[in-house]
Amino acid sequence: MRVEEFERLQALLLVSIGLYVLFTLWILPGLTSAVTGISYRRIVVLIWNPLVTSFVTANLFIVLPLIQERAKQQMPSSK
Repeated sequence: MRVEEFERLQALLLVSIGLYVLFTLWILPGLTSAVTGISYRRIVVLIWNPLVTSFVTANLFIVLPLIQERAKQQMPSSK
């Protein structure tokens, strides 16, 4: 590969990371907050640990039970 190709690849990588962070930390929690009525801050606090774990392990299946458990915490009890 030539230097120009590495520069384009680096630009693509930086733009991709930026969009992932924007989507994950701003758009999805904001949309969820608007639809459910749970505050944005509460959503970010609830998903922070599973989010970090999923980024580190690069495996969503590891954190799905954590996300499900935390979502159940936010549901009002039906008793």
